[in-house]
Amino acid sequence: MIFHLSRLSREFAVAGFHITVFNIPCSRDGFVPLFLQSVAGEFIMKTVKLFASIFLTAGLSLADTTWNPAANGIYPPSTGNWNVAANWTAGLPDFADKASFTVNNAAECVVTNSVIAFYISLNANESTLRIINGGTLTTTNNWSAVGYSQKTNNMIVEAGGTANFGGHFWIGFSSTAVGIVDVNGGTISVAGNMGLGFNGDGGKGTLKIRNGGTVSVSSSFSSSSIVDSSVIDIETGSLIISGDKSTVVASYIASGKITGYGGS
Repeated sequence: MIFHLSRLSREFAVAGFHITVFNIPCSRDGFVPLFLQSVAGEFIMKTVKLFASIFLTAGLSLADTTWNPAANGIYPPSTGNWNVAANWTAGLPDFADKASFTVNNAAECVVTNSVIAFYISLNANESTLRIINGGTLTTTNNWSAVGYSQKTNNMIVEAGGTANFGGHFWIGFSSTAVGIVDVNGGTISVAGNMGLGFNGDGGKGTLKIRNGGTVSVSSSFSSSSIVDSSVIDIETGSLIISGDKSTVVASYIASGKITGYGGS
């Protein structure tokens, strides 16, 4: 349950949901609503645990398949479709595969329908993953990263596009990494932790939420979730975090790590 409210900064409870609304100062409209939602995530957590149980008992062996559309004759500025097996070194990723983006300057990968991977890692010099209207990316139960140790890696989720991360989601993880996630009207849900520059040794993560986009985090969001020069910028959209994280979020707003309209 999300209440799309305007010009409010207060806390209230409705039907077991605790909602905190912050207004982030910015000169453009005077405020940006930031919603923190405390929900009973029992069903979600049980689902995640069930996935983990399946993987452990089935004894699956994980494999890598790497995005390399050049082998299929596709080069920038053309784009390639995730769902074409020839664009991957070992065929399409499935629920037991790491979808790896390590080929530098590869053509953009576009998700147009429902796709799945064990986890994704964008870790090349210049890589882009775009999820468009009708596209849904689901990872099962591991960390995923946009910018693990290389720069610059981009993920764009357009209106009608969805990314569901079954584990942790890192943006600009380690020292040389640059990760940019642009939620341009789309939706991202994270069952685990979300961290920007999370490793704390100089990586930079940027999360943009605009045009009605939504990012939901079901697990931890702490004082180590946005580090170094990383930032979350909200224009017209919602960041939804389970639990009472009002103190942490207020600190991030005060330090300029959560901004509205780029802080302008």
